[in-house]
Amino acid sequence: MKLYFDRTQSPRLARIAAEVLVHLGHGCDWSRNRYPDRDPGDVQWMKDLAAEGGWVVVTGDERIIRNPAERAVWRASGLTTFFLLPAWMRAPLEDQAWRLLRWLPRFIELATAERTGTGLAVPLRWHGGRLKRVWSPR
Repeated sequence: MKLYFDRTQSPRLARIAAEVLVHLGHGCDWSRNRYPDRDPGDVQWMKDLAAEGGWVVVTGDERIIRNPAERAVWRASGLTTFFLLPAWMRAPLEDQAWRLLRWLPRFIELATAERTGTGLAVPLRWHGGRLKRVWSPR
């Protein structure tokens, strides 16, 4: 599995996750690493990742679900996506880091168990690893 962090996530947080993911035998990339000179916009990176295949996304951008054009591209992309709820964006980076490390094994488990293209909302707090499904392909 390869995990992709979009621009809503700190590059530092993505690098921390990358170290753990590589140790667990998985890949990782993030927007500012992949596109250092520009923000390609959500539609473009979703199309790029879909074309490559095998990517799972972590984002704090719920506009992807709400904006009809972005939602259509996301659903067509087949990218399993973990949507970090707004509390993540308000938490200090060190809180985000340890909480993300707590969630990573669950992300890996769910990314292989759920249908490809499923969207899951991730609360900041663990709550037994329960996530809310925001969309699932048929």
